[in-house]
Amino acid sequence: MDNKDNLLGVISTIFKWKKIILATCGATAIGAAIVSLVLPVYYKSTTIFYAASPDLAVPAAIFGISAEAPDYYGTENDIDRILSIANSGELVAFMVDSFDLYERYDIDPKSPRGPYYVALEFESHFDVTKTKYDAIELSIEDEDKETAARMTNAARNFINALAQKIVKEGQAKTVRTFESNIAQKEADMKMMNDSMQRIRLRYGVYNTNPQS
Repeated sequence: MDNKDNLLGVISTIFKWKKIILATCGATAIGAAIVSLVLPVYYKSTTIFYAASPDLAVPAAIFGISAEAPDYYGTENDIDRILSIANSGELVAFMVDSFDLYERYDIDPKSPRGPYYVALEFESHFDVTKTKYDAIELSIEDEDKETAARMTNAARNFINALAQKIVKEGQAKTVRTFESNIAQKEADMKMMNDSMQRIRLRYGVYNTNPQS
């Protein structure tokens, strides 16, 4: 049998270098154990929520005077808005201030690149994705499990508050537009009434039916 078609050469090579191979494997195992013991243990906290439809904030849906059933869950645009807020600098700034992340991550706040480093460190422990069921999954890691849970809940609540603020500001802008249109119509009606009043006084027409 040709020596190329069997493993005798490989086996003989392994036996030849078995001491070096065993020593390398042992050193690798010991090194991995030491690294695993030295590295800090992180706890991961996760929360899952859905983007709500802005239609739920419409008065017709709130007071039940609409004939159409409201959409409870948001569309792709609503999900994208939530993801944009979750990845915004506003959320990072809120988390840094709320949990004193400069001290927690041992970063000098007076350093010129301090804000960059603290944001980078937070983002390395932060993750937000859209699941296959169109839900938002938000996770934060920390060395303390209770802090990880509090940070996760705080981030979710901030995203919810900011998303509601954006929707309400859009609705307030729409209301101001309606109010401006109503004010303009009222001004037009007042001008027409004044014109009719002047015409009546000029021509002595007070009751069109008897005077016709």
